[in-house]
Amino acid sequence: MLQGGYVSLHRQMVLLITGLLLFLLAGICILSVHNSRNYLEYQLHTHAQDTATSLGLSISKAVAEDDLALVQTMVDAIFDRGDFVEIMVRNPDGDVITSRTMAPPPHLVPRWFVRWLKINPMPGISEMSEGWRMVGEVRVLSDKDVANRNLWHAAKQAFWLFLGVGLISWVVILFIVRTVLKPLRTLEQQADAICRKDFSGQQPLPKTRELKRVVQAINRMTRQLKVLFDEQVAQIEQVRNQAYVDPVSGLGNTCKRTN
Repeated sequence: MLQGGYVSLHRQMVLLITGLLLFLLAGICILSVHNSRNYLEYQLHTHAQDTATSLGLSISKAVAEDDLALVQTMVDAIFDRGDFVEIMVRNPDGDVITSRTMAPPPHLVPRWFVRWLKINPMPGISEMSEGWRMVGEVRVLSDKDVANRNLWHAAKQAFWLFLGVGLISWVVILFIVRTVLKPLRTLEQQADAICRKDFSGQQPLPKTRELKRVVQAINRMTRQLKVLFDEQVAQIEQVRNQAYVDPVSGLGNTCKRTN
């Protein structure tokens, strides 16, 4: 609670630890997603490059012999079997011999997530040759929408995992802070008790070394105050007896009281 414009130490520690925990979990989550993005982007390029190399070796003879039907059949077979956006075969002059492209599928991933990640895998390119003669080039581009869907699924799992871990950690931290700061509340109660002339020491001692030393010092001070207070009470009682009690009879001296 706020008292006199001041924030309690308990609240300050909870807010500080909560902020650090959120920063740490958010950083780990973002780093994990970006590492997965880089890995998937590399895998998409590797997949495209391996496909381009394999397809180029398979159709190089057919391209050299102008067997366009066989080239088209092999390109269709590869395209329909894999996750590709484009497969294009060119001749040495750069003219397109055959190509297959896929229209962008409907977005199953939020656009802000796609814009944030910006997966742009490099295409796989392989030159075709027959003997010592270059007969063309194969260009393959993998479908990055597959990577976006995988990343979105992984990001949601990571978010819920880190959220659960964060909530559990926050509850544990809150309990630890309350336990650690409990001796301070006891010290406050002990100080109020001293004001009421109650000189009881704090027991048991806290387990935290620094707080334990503080409590031990307060307990020593409390014992010293009790001794001083008892001595003062004894002295006051002695003076009162000397002033108002007759030393011979032990009865109250009414004359002295009247005077």
